[in-house]
Amino acid sequence: MLFHRALCIIWFAQVACVPEEIAEVPETPVDYGEPGSFTSATFDDVTVGSSGVELRLQVWYPSSEEPGEAVVYDGVWPGEATDDLAADCGGPLPVVVFSHGFGGVRWQSAFLAEHLASHGYLVVAPDHTYNTYRDYEADQFIAVVTRRPVDTSDSFD
Repeated sequence: MLFHRALCIIWFAQVACVPEEIAEVPETPVDYGEPGSFTSATFDDVTVGSSGVELRLQVWYPSSEEPGEAVVYDGVWPGEATDDLAADCGGPLPVVVFSHGFGGVRWQSAFLAEHLASHGYLVVAPDHTYNTYRDYEADQFIAVVTRRPVDTSDSFD
C-alpha cells in the first residue's frame, strides 16, 4: 500500500507538471549524456514533516545565472552546484523526489540531482531522520521504515 502511494505521488508529479502547450515531443531528443543548458543550483532547509519529525531537505533546481563557488554538502562532500542562485522560473518544472538508502544521506547522489537540475528538473531529497550515516539509531528502525514514504511525500509537498 505504501509503495502504491509513492508511485501515485511520482505519477501525479509528472502529470501535474506538463501543461498541454509543451506536451509535444521535441524534434531533437534531449541528450542526457551531456550537461543541460542551466546552471545547477542548490540549497538546504529544515522543516517539520507531518509526522512531527524534523526533515532536513536538499533542493536542486535550474538557474540561468552564472555558476559561482561550488557547494560542499554539509561541509563534507564537494559538489558542482552553486548555493542559493536565483531559480529559472521560465515555466513548469518536472519534479524528482530522491529517498536515500539505509544509513545514507540526502546528498549521496548529488551528481545525479545536479545533472537533472542542469536539464531543468527540480530535485528534492530529505534526510530520513534517525537513518542517516550521522544519526542512525537502531531502536528507531521500525519508526523510520514506516515513516519513510511520509517523509518522501512531505518533501514533495
